[in-house]
Order: sequence, then C-alpha cells, then structure tokens
Amino acid sequence: MLYQVTEINFDFQSDCGSPTVEEQREIVASVMSGDWEADSEDDLIESITDETGWCVNTVRFKVSDI
Repeated sequence: MLYQVTEINFDFQSDCGSPTVEEQREIVASVMSGDWEADSEDDLIESITDETGWCVNTVRFKVSDI
C-alpha cells in the first residue's frame, strides 16, 4: 500500500544531541512530501524511522488511491 503522511511528530530528543528547529522542519517536510510504500501502519512507522533516524511519536496518514 502507499501511504501519504499528513501529520507526524518525532522524538527529537537524544543523548547525542538534537537537530536544530530548521533541521526538524526539513525532516518533517521530507517525510510529508511523498508517498511511502508499506505493508501496514507498523511497517510505515518502521520505514520512516529507518529513513530519518528518528523515532516516530505519532503519525497521521491517508492511503493513496494509486
């Protein structure tokens, strides 16, 4: 399935530091800019986490009609 992320919140806190506010905006924008292919919501969250390197707190999405 293809998912379109409409809203996302990351856990940007880390012992190794946090991205700047601008970097956070860029990460969110990159996730929301396209469709994500995943088998389930859990798979979607795992894919986003793997791609960005940040854990997802919450995500809202819609399934693409493609």
